Amino acid sequence: MNNATRLVICEKGSSAVERGIILSVFLSMLFGIINVSMMLWTLASLHYAAETAARCASVASSSCTSVSTIQAYALSQYFGLSLGEQIRSSTRPLGAAIQ
Repeated sequence: MNNATRLVICEKGSSAVERGIILSVFLSMLFGIINVSMMLWTLASLHYAAETAARCASVASSSCTSVSTIQAYALSQYFGLSLGEQIRSSTRPLGAAIQ
């Protein structure tokens, strides 16, 4: 038998190759699930912070009297990934205008 035939017939190391393929697929799926979970947690936390800040502003309590205090309150209620310590407000009207 020549070397090329022995190389094709030899099965040494095949389990290591199979393990490498399976492990790469498994780790990709695991890290994908972790990243999607972090994104959903951040989205839920941002939604909660906006909801509580809007509630504070609409009730007109003494702690939410200006835009800067409402933004600070929203940041204190946010528990997700870092936003760079800033939340911007918008003065656009909500919804569509009906004519």
